[in-house]
Amino acid sequence: MALTSRRRANRAIVEARRQRVASLKLRGLTAREIQAILAQAMINVETGEPYGLGTIGRDLVALKKQWKEAAKADIAKHIARELAELTEHRRAAWAGKELDEVRQGLALEMKLLGTQAPEKTNITGDLTITKVIGGVDLDKV
Repeated sequence: MALTSRRRANRAIVEARRQRVASLKLRGLTAREIQAILAQAMINVETGEPYGLGTIGRDLVALKKQWKEAAKADIAKHIARELAELTEHRRAAWAGKELDEVRQGLALEMKLLGTQAPEKTNITGDLTITKVIGGVDLDKV
């Protein structure tokens, strides 16, 4: 039981430190600057010393991972909302027999979902290959 309450306390300490680290990072501070500020504001309860640069670095890695996951979730919500709007737009277009609007809605949905077939691009022109070894152009030797 004591171990569980200790883990909760440690987790709370880590979360409080990471909130402070995140706030400072979002203000543009470097890891070293963050460490210097935290050295004056927070002490590692286990060692009685300020948090080291390694701890701050691990916090920053964890925070970046959290921020990426949150961004992915936000994008997924945004796509879901846009799909719902497109579905409603197509429903109204079908009801009004506006086939151009239906086609445009389908094209937008395919683009949003990434189900559109890739476009083929033909590239034409001349290609010149110059062999350079050790800074010497072999075509001029």
